[in-house]
Amino acid sequence: MLMGTLYVQPAQDDGRPFGPMSDRDFEAFERYAASHGLDVEGEMTKVYAGDSDAFARVFQFSMRFSRLDAQARAYGNLLYSTFLNIMEGRGDEVFVAALQKSPEDVRQRARDFFYYPMRKVPRKHRAENEAEVRRQFPRMFPPDYEFGKNDALFD
Repeated sequence: MLMGTLYVQPAQDDGRPFGPMSDRDFEAFERYAASHGLDVEGEMTKVYAGDSDAFARVFQFSMRFSRLDAQARAYGNLLYSTFLNIMEGRGDEVFVAALQKSPEDVRQRARDFFYYPMRKVPRKHRAENEAEVRRQFPRMFPPDYEFGKNDALFD
């Protein structure tokens, strides 16, 4: 189940809406990120402790991606699992604070990564699910948020 009572295809209920990912795949992503200046483990430890500056740095890293390749998909799965884990216990405060600290293009990209699972829901359930997500998380997905706006990564 994704975010409350929303409909989700069973294949997506594994916490990996960006596709399957093995430990080896994630380790490759961590090496990729490190080679580009992001200590994934270190920053995520800070994120889980409530550090919105660390999360803003993780969001900024998303701007490195120009296509949904293996690295971008691993990143997306990381954000998705973080969303599920933190929202369950603490709500959206660290997400919103990190978004507010980020430039508009980074906010758009981060929101798109978080919203992407909604785009994987079958069309007949999508409008209902999207409305529910916007109702549950209005500070993350304000009324003017548009998935993929000015961002070729999610075309």
